[in-house]
Amino acid sequence: MMSGYSECSTTRTAQPSTQHETKPALRNGRRFFMISNQPAYSPVGERGPSTLQRAGSLSVVDTAAPRTVLRGAKCHPVTDEPVNEVSIDWLRMSGPKCQYWEALHLLQKRFGQAEEGKGRFGLNSGHHWAEGGIFQDLDKQKNARHCVFELPGKIISELEHHEVRQLIYDMHSMGFKTTRVDIAVDIYTMPDLINTVRESCEAGELCRAKTYQHIEQRSAGLLTGHGITIGKRGNKGSGRYLRVYDKGLETQTLDPGNWIRWESELSDDCAQQFTLKYACENESIACCLSHALWVVEFRQATGQRLSRRPLAEWYESFTKSVRPEKVRAVRAKSTIESYANWIKTSVVPKLASISSITGETVGGVLHHIAGQFNPRQEHIQCAKVRSVSKSLGATDLALHHDPNIHHSTHRSHDLHTPPEGS
Repeated sequence: MMSGYSECSTTRTAQPSTQHETKPALRNGRRFFMISNQPAYSPVGERGPSTLQRAGSLSVVDTAAPRTVLRGAKCHPVTDEPVNEVSIDWLRMSGPKCQYWEALHLLQKRFGQAEEGKGRFGLNSGHHWAEGGIFQDLDKQKNARHCVFELPGKIISELEHHEVRQLIYDMHSMGFKTTRVDIAVDIYTMPDLINTVRESCEAGELCRAKTYQHIEQRSAGLLTGHGITIGKRGNKGSGRYLRVYDKGLETQTLDPGNWIRWESELSDDCAQQFTLKYACENESIACCLSHALWVVEFRQATGQRLSRRPLAEWYESFTKSVRPEKVRAVRAKSTIESYANWIKTSVVPKLASISSITGETVGGVLHHIAGQFNPRQEHIQCAKVRSVSKSLGATDLALHHDPNIHHSTHRSHDLHTPPEGS
């Protein structure tokens, strides 16, 4: 389905799959690239270019489709050919507090003077633009050593892809780490995409995610919102969250099915892995598509191992000629020290609270929760093990003879009996 895409002239260009000339233009104040023999859009007004760039038509164009120019856009459409957009729609990064003023200066160079105001994300101070801001904590007692900046879609859309890449690269060089990034693919040629995704999930074809939720919102009997979410956000999630929804309905600018957004939200390790690659690649659109479209997979429910299951037909067509790029959350390896720290900070305080309420000892509470247990015979003779086991309710602490275990009280031969052959 992804028949071709093209980058701006300042970067390395991916070869389109057609022989038509690639022509840049502005539409809705946004720079895009379109594969067509026809003139594109003539810009009207002086609004600057944005991070949105056209990826080329993702499928055979339906000439009966409505024009994809949005209501109120300052441009004159001179072709009815719908094209699809790729953008960075949200960016949040966290870095050392000592870099706050340098980061603020860098952001103000791109977005203008910020106003000082309240903080966010548990930080009590910050500088704001109309959308987004950068935040730090001035409370000396709290001693927060980090700062956070967030750029929602409305403000980051003022930048072109190469400017977003440069911004991320500069922030990485100052020690910032990406904690959230949204990649939006706006599709104008697949009105049934939401239902296709839902049916595929219901058929058991969803992979690399376990949960999904189909959402329909109505008001006075009219459909006002339609979409499906896949995965979980936050600590219980995998760092990969997908939303496929009707952006035309949400913005009340287009009829249902005319503007579908495939939006992949990456967080923490997954977000950092993507931005590290995105900031260093020239092919912005290809990099975004590779991560956005492969954030989850849809494979035929054949009952075979995941690697042997073929892609669902619709998904294979949807991701055609887009190389897969997969990001995964990095789980820290558990150690004895980490387990001990977890028990100390999380388990013991709760057991102590239950003990104080019930009047039971901490050992009694643990015995009630865990049930009866008895230590292994090879450890019983240890005084500490016997003491702890007894306090926790162990019932069988008698030493049993095991010929494979040598205890000080059970020698391999009797001292009063002479060895064989004497």
